[in-house]
Amino acid sequence: MCLAACGAAGPSGDDPPEVPRGWTRYTEQHGLFDVALPPRSSLAQEAFPGAVDSYWYWSPELGGGTFSVALGDARPDPIDTYLASERSRPGASVDVDADDVVSWRGTRARHLRVDTDYQTQGSLDVDPSTGLTHHVEAGDVHETADFHLWRGRTKAIRVGYRVERDAESSVERTFIAMVESFRLRRPLP
Repeated sequence: MCLAACGAAGPSGDDPPEVPRGWTRYTEQHGLFDVALPPRSSLAQEAFPGAVDSYWYWSPELGGGTFSVALGDARPDPIDTYLASERSRPGASVDVDADDVVSWRGTRARHLRVDTDYQTQGSLDVDPSTGLTHHVEAGDVHETADFHLWRGRTKAIRVGYRVERDAESSVERTFIAMVESFRLRRPLP
C-alpha cells in the first residue's frame, strides 16, 4: 500500500505537509525530522543499545497499534533485521505484502508492508507515554506493519506503524495521517 503522499518527505526546503486540524507538529531535538501528532499527544522516546540509537513512538489510548520512528545504523539492512525479528516470534507467520522503492518528497524511500501472525504470553505492560498499566492477554496476535525507510551512508531512519488487524479503522487512518505528515529535514549521515 503506497500512501497518498508517495511521490512527494525528504530533506528539502518545502513547507511541512498539511496537518489535520487541531494536531501539532513535533520536531526532533536535533532537527532531523518533524511529524504531526494528534491532539493531546506526545512521542515517547527510548534507546535500544545494539538495535537502534533512538526510538520515538505513540499509541492511541484505545490501543490497537503503535506509530514509531526509529533511527539506527544503516548496516546491516534495517528491513532485513526487522523481518528476521518478526520471523523469530513464537508461532510467527510473516507475509510481505509490499517491499519496493517509492518516491517520497524528492527522495527515494524503501516501503515495506507486512502481515504478521504470532503468539504471545500474558504480561502486565506500562505505556511510558501515558503511564497507564494494562494486562496483555496471552493468545494470537494479527498485525499489519507499514514502514518507510531512508538510508544514509551510516544511519537509517524508519517511520511507520504496526496496527492490529481488528483495531478500529480510525486507528490506522490516524497512523496513515502521521506517516503522511512526516518530513525528513536534513540528509542522514
